[in-house]
Amino acid sequence: MNSIRRFAALCAVLLLTMLPVQMAHADPEDIQASARSVVRVALIAMQGEEVFFLGHGSGFAVTPDTIITNAHVVQPSTNDRSIIVGVVPSEGSEIYRSRIVAYSPQQDLALIRIEQGSLEPISIFGQQVGDGSDIVAIGYPGAVDRALGLTDGDKVEPGTPIKTTGTISGGRSNREFATFTHTAAVARGNSGGPIVDECGRVVGVNSFISVSDGSDAEFGFAISNQELLSFLRNSGISPRIATTPCRSSAQISQAETRRALAEIAQQGDEAMARAREEQRRQAALERSVDQEIRSERENYMAAALLLVVLAGFSGTAALTFAGRPDAGKTRIAGGVAAIMGVGAVALFLLRPSYDEFTDRLAIAIEQRTQPEDDQPQQIMAQSYVGDNICTIQSERSRITISQANDIGFSWSDSGCVNGRTQYGRDGDEWVRILVPNEEQTVSVYRFNPDSGELALSRYLLGLEAMQQARNIRSRFGGEQCSNDKAMRDALEGMQDALLAIIPQRPNERLVYQCASRVGNQPDRIEAVAN
Repeated sequence: MNSIRRFAALCAVLLLTMLPVQMAHADPEDIQASARSVVRVALIAMQGEEVFFLGHGSGFAVTPDTIITNAHVVQPSTNDRSIIVGVVPSEGSEIYRSRIVAYSPQQDLALIRIEQGSLEPISIFGQQVGDGSDIVAIGYPGAVDRALGLTDGDKVEPGTPIKTTGTISGGRSNREFATFTHTAAVARGNSGGPIVDECGRVVGVNSFISVSDGSDAEFGFAISNQELLSFLRNSGISPRIATTPCRSSAQISQAETRRALAEIAQQGDEAMARAREEQRRQAALERSVDQEIRSERENYMAAALLLVVLAGFSGTAALTFAGRPDAGKTRIAGGVAAIMGVGAVALFLLRPSYDEFTDRLAIAIEQRTQPEDDQPQQIMAQSYVGDNICTIQSERSRITISQANDIGFSWSDSGCVNGRTQYGRDGDEWVRILVPNEEQTVSVYRFNPDSGELALSRYLLGLEAMQQARNIRSRFGGEQCSNDKAMRDALEGMQDALLAIIPQRPNERLVYQCASRVGNQPDRIEAVAN
C-alpha cells in the first residue's frame, strides 16, 4: 500500500512538471459577448418625408441606455437639428433614436442616450495595458460595407460588427488626449468603437488612423481607457469596471489541474509520512516486547539460580545434621533442599520463550489501539448552515465583468439561500440558475455544503439564446423556498433544461470559499448571492 501511495505521489509531481505553460488567448465567447454591446452610430437627415443616410461611426454601451462614441462622429448633429443620431444594435430588429448627453471635442468622446430600449453594457478594464498586448478592434468599417455592397438601407438594419486582431504597439499620446497606437485593421466607420483585451474588456476607443500613401504601414490610434473612465466619471456614469488581469479559460483549467495534482502529491506525502511514523512506532513496540521477554527470562533464570544456591545450602545443612541424633532437623533441611531444587527446575522450565514474541506483540498492538477505538469519534464536519461570508478565490477565478468582492450567503440544509431562493440538488452540490428579464446574462450558482465552496458562472448570451432561456424559466413558478417535492422536481427539471442550452464555457467564473460569519461584519459584504 505504501509503495502505491508513493508511486501516485511521484506521478503527481511528474505531471506537475510536465504541464506546459500556456499563454492567454482570446476566448471567442468573450469577444462575441463584447461585440453584442457594440452598435453602429448612424447620422440620418430628415427633409420632409425623405430620409438621407449621411454617414456612421461605431459605439458601445456602457450602461443599458448610454453609449460611448467619438465626438467627431456626432459632431454634425450638434450644428444641425435636422440630423438625427440613430443607434443600430448588433442584433434584434429595432433602431433607436438617441440624443447627446455629454460631448468633449478635446477628448474626442461623446456620450449618447437612447430614448427607449435597452442594450447589454460592456465591461471596461480599469488598469493600464502594456505595450505588446494582444487586442481586438470591434466596429463597423465602411470599407467592409462597400466591399459587401451594402445600401444605405442595409446600414440601418441590425448587423454583426467586424472584429480584427492586433497588438498595442506604443503608448504615444495625442497632444489633446491620451492615446495608444495599435496594429488592428480599422477603417473609417470604426471611429468610436472599442478596443478590447482578450477577455473582451474595453481598453481603448478607436479615434483616428494614420493615412498611408501606399508605401507606409497604417496604424490605428485609440483613446486610452484612463481617458475614457475620466470622461465617464465627469458625465456621472458608473460603468462596469474589471481590474483583475485577463486569464483565459485554458489557463484557469490548467491552474485547477495543477492545484488538484498538488493536493494529490500532498496527500501522498502525508500518507508516506504517516507510514514512516507507523513503521517507527512498530519498531519501537517490537523492541519493547523483545526487551520485556529478555528481562522476564533473566528474572526467571536469576530466581532459579537463587533457588539452586539455597537448595545447596539446605542440602549441606541436611548432611551436617545427618550425623547427629536430631533426625528431625535433617528431614526439614532435606525437604527444603528438595523443594527449592524442584522450584529451581520449574522456574527454569517455565521461563518465557522467544516463541511468545508474536503473540505478545499482537496483544501490545491491540492494547495500543483499543483506547482510541473505544473513544467516540469527535471529528465534526464544518457546518455552513446559517450566515456565511464567502471570500473570492482570485487565483481560481476568471473575472471579466465583476468586482472581486466578498459576498454574504445564508444557507439552510433544505437548499434555501438567503431565506428566499430555493436551490435544486445536483449530486453533492446544490444549484440555482438565475435568468433575469433585464439583462442578457444567465448566472449559475453551485454550492457544495461539504466543502463550503460556492462557484458562480456567468454566461453572456445573445438575444435569441436569452429568449430561449427565459421561455424555459417561465415553466417554473418562482424563487420561493419550499420543501415540496413536486416543486423541487420542477425546479431541477427547469435547471436541467437550461444547462442543456447554455454554452460549455462561461464568460466569467467566480470561486468563493465560505466560512461561518462571526459577529456583525457588514463592511466585508459587498454583495449578496441570490
